[in-house]
Amino acid sequence: MAYIDRNGVKKPSGALYVNREKTKDSSPDYTGDVELDKETVDSILAQRNKGADMPIIALAGWRKEGNKGTFISMKAEQKRTAESKPESEPTGDEIPF
Repeated sequence: MAYIDRNGVKKPSGALYVNREKTKDSSPDYTGDVELDKETVDSILAQRNKGADMPIIALAGWRKEGNKGTFISMKAEQKRTAESKPESEPTGDEIPF
């Protein structure tokens, strides 16, 4: 489930769907996948090379309704550090979902 931006560039994204195969209380409520781009994978590797035991990526999600019911559409990106944050945050108009 790749998200393609206005410039035709694939962005890291994914979806979580209601787990219809839930067999016990400890089974997950939602399951799904996330596709990561090269930059995000490189960020994960860079974090590991700097000694991080558990690299972090940033996730955002939007609850949506689709043909198969409610699901959560997700966006993934490199975890921003204080040095990499832009001077202004994006507005709601720039959110891709």
